[in-house]
Amino acid sequence: MSMKNLAFLMLMLAACGGKSEDSATDDASSQTSNDEDDSQGCESGDLRCDGDVLEECDASAWTELQDCAADGLQCHEDMGGAPPHCM
Repeated sequence: MSMKNLAFLMLMLAACGGKSEDSATDDASSQTSNDEDDSQGCESGDLRCDGDVLEECDASAWTELQDCAADGLQCHEDMGGAPPHCM
């Protein structure tokens, strides 16, 4: 097997790696970290999606603006410059 093929095979195997057994713990701690940082960098009027909930920054705190899922919609951000919204 050539070095090029071997390198490609190793890259493919690395890309196929699954989540570790501690992924639920890692996800939970990552969510906690995000929650703690929620108020940092937030300016009044900013919008974001938290799952399918549209949130607005009000005085440096994120508040629920609309539960998109409750209306049968999904929250979308990064739509070519459009602000986050339910659709």
